[in-house]
Order: sequence, then structure tokens, then C-alpha cells
Amino acid sequence: MQNYLVTLRKSDGRAVFEEYLADSEFDAKQKANAAYILEAVATEVSLIPETLIQELARIGEIRNGGCTLTVRADRYHMEVNRDIFNRHSLAIDATDEARLLAHWSGFVKANR
Repeated sequence: MQNYLVTLRKSDGRAVFEEYLADSEFDAKQKANAAYILEAVATEVSLIPETLIQELARIGEIRNGGCTLTVRADRYHMEVNRDIFNRHSLAIDATDEARLLAHWSGFVKANR
């Protein structure tokens, strides 16, 4: 599921509405409401997909298929919830979005 940062801005650049919404929450009704709000108070709307790193910073942990991704100290930690010996970690300063996504996807796939 993809999350989006939905932002409505006035012509002077001030954000009048900003909220994270998941695909399942951003249905036709909310799109219609966003269009109405946009016409009433804003001149710009943006939908920016949330990255894995942003989602992790916002929520604190990500769970998928019995696996958990967290940040502790200076590392990203991946663990299987029911297996304390199955762990993997990456140094934050040596890991960009693409590397984290590749490792996390592979970890989840290998432990389903």
C-alpha cells in the first residue's frame, strides 16, 4: 500500500491542508472533497508518494508479513517477529532509500 503526503497550498505558498493518506483512504469521495477545498481556498495541490524512510520516521516501525523494520541507534533493524535469530541490520549513514527498500523487500520475501 502506498502512502501519499497530500498538500493544498494557497498562492502565497502557505499550506492550508497537509495530511498523509493511504491509497485505500484516498477514494473518489476524498478526491472530490480535495477538489472542492482546492477551488475554495487553494491554488495548488500536490500528491507526493511517501518513501519508506519517511514512513519509518513518521510511524516508528513498519510491519509486513510477520517482519518488523525499526531504527535503533544508527542502524535500520529487520527482524522476524517469531524468530529471534533471524535478524538483519544496515548502517543508516551507508544506506539510501533504494538500498533499504531492496533489503527490506528481500527480507520480507525470504521470511514469508
